[in-house]
Amino acid sequence: MPIQPTQPIVIPAIAEKTADALWLKSLVINAPDINSTVNISVMLTPYISTTGEMFHEKSITLELDNVLTLAAAQPELANTMQVLFTEIERQAKSKNLI
Repeated sequence: MPIQPTQPIVIPAIAEKTADALWLKSLVINAPDINSTVNISVMLTPYISTTGEMFHEKSITLELDNVLTLAAAQPELANTMQVLFTEIERQAKSKNLI
């Protein structure tokens, strides 16, 4: 329900800002079981690299489906996944988890 003010209310303009980078906010690897496909969900948040100002309300989610098939065709992705899994194993062993 609108209410009429007795005087105009001035709302100051907000300067437009341009984000020049994306921050990797979240990376989730989903592999429910040994027979399922491996998918990766990535959340990226725009930010200004010189100030560190982040724009969480503008975050985007990118879904990478069937990553093992992608990795078979892209050696760089396969190498990155191997490095990640090697580090996970190293960390788990150092903490006596495996």
